[in-house]
Amino acid sequence: MNVDELLRRTAAVPSTRFDEAVIRRNLTRVGTLRWIGHGPSGAEDELSLDDPLRPDEDEADRIARAGQLIGMGTFTWTPAIGKLAWSQKMSEILGHHQGFADPSRAALLQRIHPADRVPFWTAVEETFESCNLQDAVLRVVHPQGATRYVRFYMQVLADEDGAPRGVIATAQDVSDKVHAEKEAERLKQRCETILTRLEEHDPVTTLLNWRGFDSEVDRARRIGPGAVLLLRIEAVGGRPVPDGPVPWEEFMRVIADFLRRLKQVGDEVACLGENEFAFLLGGVGAEDEARAIIAALEQQNFLAGGQRVQIKAHGGLVTFGVGRRGGAGRQDDNVGNLLIDADVALYEARRSGKSLGVVDPAIQSTPGARHGSWRARVRSALKENRMTLFAQPLCSLPDGKVVRYELLLRLIDGKDLVTPAKFVAMAESLGMMDHIDLWVTKEAVKLLAHLDPAIRLQVNLSAKSLGNAALLAAIEELVAPPGVDASRLTFEITETAMIGNMADARHFVDRLRALGCQLALDDFGSGYGSLIYLKLLPFDILKIDGEFVADLLESKTSRAMVEAIVQMCKSLGILSQAEFVEDRQLLTCLADLGVDFAQGYAVGRPRPVEELLASEKAVAAGAGAGKGTGTEEEPRQDLHQSA
Repeated sequence: MNVDELLRRTAAVPSTRFDEAVIRRNLTRVGTLRWIGHGPSGAEDELSLDDPLRPDEDEADRIARAGQLIGMGTFTWTPAIGKLAWSQKMSEILGHHQGFADPSRAALLQRIHPADRVPFWTAVEETFESCNLQDAVLRVVHPQGATRYVRFYMQVLADEDGAPRGVIATAQDVSDKVHAEKEAERLKQRCETILTRLEEHDPVTTLLNWRGFDSEVDRARRIGPGAVLLLRIEAVGGRPVPDGPVPWEEFMRVIADFLRRLKQVGDEVACLGENEFAFLLGGVGAEDEARAIIAALEQQNFLAGGQRVQIKAHGGLVTFGVGRRGGAGRQDDNVGNLLIDADVALYEARRSGKSLGVVDPAIQSTPGARHGSWRARVRSALKENRMTLFAQPLCSLPDGKVVRYELLLRLIDGKDLVTPAKFVAMAESLGMMDHIDLWVTKEAVKLLAHLDPAIRLQVNLSAKSLGNAALLAAIEELVAPPGVDASRLTFEITETAMIGNMADARHFVDRLRALGCQLALDDFGSGYGSLIYLKLLPFDILKIDGEFVADLLESKTSRAMVEAIVQMCKSLGILSQAEFVEDRQLLTCLADLGVDFAQGYAVGRPRPVEELLASEKAVAAGAGAGKGTGTEEEPRQDLHQSA
């Protein structure tokens, strides 16, 4: 658009009375007496020099006329004669009918909200006495009952000698602004409430998660006796859940809805992981209630994803505050220890062919016995190589290619695959996580040798391992051989973990990055150390917590948060990665927001690394065959095309 076009468009815009007043003042200053009109004819019009803001006019009149020009009301108060007058616009702001001509102090105060009358008139008097400006937002109540918010600007009027002779105030209806601010504050409070709920609830089933269940158990322990029932379910026939991501989510929701109907008044139910649930029960009749829950699950035929599924359930029941030395509230009865005891009971019940195992309060595990049990199980798993890895794909959103996998650890315990949530906390307290982290890293390095060179792997590193010199030396030795490309290895540190010695942790990660490895901050936004960790540790990737991603399409708040995180990452030169991406719409939305990587069931579910290796070999074989026949096969999955 050129200058002539800008001038033409400007000329077509009608001027306001205030614009004309300003123009008159400017023309007077430079001595210009003519003005090119804005009319379609383009003719020149004579302008009057009767400036509504001329300096020789009475100050009160000048302020009143200026207020009128910009749509503000005014009133003046002269104490010496007890006179109060206001403009027609002020009359409208106060809710008086047109033509109301009886301004007075009583009429003015009648319209001010009762709670604001004293502060309002006090401000008027202080303006006169102190000669200082006053600014206040007060409520005005119209005859119909509507409450409006009005901002008053008050200043003193002086006579020719500079002595105060009265007060003049301009008034502006700011109701829309005040209501907008109140709505913004309401949304802020609502956001905080929602985030609190998200932190304590499972996003798929909306049941309590581990954190929420921990809070409920802790509350119950302080009140009196109770029990915790741990449930593990599987579909009859050996399949853990129906095939495919959508049926799995539906399956979990169906089970969750059924469990909600089973719980009695005062009970709580939680989802602790895939196919794992927990009940918080009352102390009386807990065993009977637990058996009834398991029986109801096994007798019900569930429908999920168009499939009928029958459930086999096993449970472990542990009580607290019953028949225990020290009574209710014993310190070692936290949710982690209770679930460990319940898990042991479940494991023993399953081995013996029972549906429910009950821990006898009289012989319930002591801390030493409990630790010894898990230490033996973890050590045995390491010694017998009963750890296994699952790989979950991550796609690059700009091109839709699967370029990364996160390796997820599972402990093989009989027929069960135990998730890290069940044993990592205990392993950390026992000082065994460095052995587990080293095992995972060794397996990752082995796996890299058999994968396409474009593929990178992400492995979780315990916060307890940061600063461990022996582990660092072992990792350096693993990636030292010439054939190992350390840049394909990314270590993830969860944001919710507490890092003990930040100086040692910084040295540890600096050495990893010097080797070529990358560093990722997991679960960003779910804890309290996010920003300080970003400042102190050199992260390459930031993983946005799934709670912000799950409702991204419906929540303006979540969208705003993700946008802000992405912008921050771009400013810091950090790659962004979204978790819990469950559908194609989310993939598209995240790509539009500029997120670099996505992880979730929309990209792919975790699968054993053996299956990943088999598929890689099949792809490689297909590519080789394609070269021999003159055709070429796409070596990587393209989510954009498959969508």
